[in-house]
Amino acid sequence: MKCSQIKKKLSAYIDGEITDNEKIMIKKHLKACAICQEEVAVLSRVKGSLSVLDGMEVPPYFMARLRQRIRDEKLETVEHIPFLERIRRLAVPAATAAAVVASLFVGSQMGRTLYQAITDGSRQSGVEATDVLGLGSFEAFPEGSLSEIYDELVTGGNNG
Repeated sequence: MKCSQIKKKLSAYIDGEITDNEKIMIKKHLKACAICQEEVAVLSRVKGSLSVLDGMEVPPYFMARLRQRIRDEKLETVEHIPFLERIRRLAVPAATAAAVVASLFVGSQMGRTLYQAITDGSRQSGVEATDVLGLGSFEAFPEGSLSEIYDELVTGGNNG
């Protein structure tokens, strides 16, 4: 048997909880393996130390008091969230949802307006989507204004 298999059974070996066949195999392995011999020695010392506890008596109601202390500790660790913090935790997702709904509504209205203008524009000449949406206001800047200078810098003087 390998050391890993033996080490799994050493505690049962010390307690006498294994079969005779396993006991023979473990004894044979222990004669050849110093590491497992040391493991048996450590486990034997632990078992000897624990045998001292057999004579100790547990005070009456020990388990009941222990359980009560555990319950009390759990109650103390419950997080109390201040009122404003609770509102903030609810307000951020609500505001995000409202912004998404508002964006969808505005986009829907713009699309509808643009669609109507284009379909009506096909009947009437000279109507463009930029006129309908008011985007034409960005085309002409007053001469000498900061907007015109910025536009020339950005476009390299090719403003159209």
